[in-house]
Amino acid sequence: MCPPDDFFLTTSRDQTVRLWNLNEMNHSPLSILDLYEYSTCSYPVANFDPKGVVFAVSFTEVVNNITVCRICLYDKSDYEMVPD
Repeated sequence: MCPPDDFFLTTSRDQTVRLWNLNEMNHSPLSILDLYEYSTCSYPVANFDPKGVVFAVSFTEVVNNITVCRICLYDKSDYEMVPD
């Protein structure tokens, strides 16, 4: 849950992160981040900062046969979530 408002994040075994707003009437996520092509070893983890301005998404990926952990920060007001 986002501390100051009604946004929340969910992560899934299908390697997706979804941003939701409880005030939306259509009950669909505002944005979906699909990490399937990046994440190979574990499920993504996501959390908001204490002020609810940004959120972090962490996942592992294999780069040149080396497993690395990536942490990406996203602005909540920018609903287009695409890893760099």
